[in-house]
Amino acid sequence: DRLVDIHNYLQYLDGIKRGVLDQCPEAEITLLGFSQGDATVSRWVMHGEANWQRLILWGGLWPPDLPFALGREKLTGKEIHFVYGKKDPFFKPGHLETLVELSSKLNVRPFIRPFDGEHEIDLDVLSEIMAIKP
Repeated sequence: DRLVDIHNYLQYLDGIKRGVLDQCPEAEITLLGFSQGDATVSRWVMHGEANWQRLILWGGLWPPDLPFALGREKLTGKEIHFVYGKKDPFFKPGHLETLVELSSKLNVRPFIRPFDGEHEIDLDVLSEIMAIKP
């Protein structure tokens, strides 16, 4: 059922993309995953129709089942950020090392941005990231 669920939500996101984002072909697209949404957005980047310039993974990790060869192709030249709260109770010891290891397998070097908060989106940090031009 897990694979069917993943397929279904990728189809759903592709439908939203076709219905909304295709109406704005010149728009610069930033994808943001928060917590478990990091896995969702990462899978969509790999297997869906996402056309984006910036990816923000916030408070979670790359899912370990990503196809690394495809990832190297899809992520080349993209701006990728990894953000986590220093007091996040869900960000366990070893998560940063796992992120770096999986990023290396994907041949990407994300901008890593810790902040002093917990398991939350900090609007000041988000504003700083969004101000960076890809």
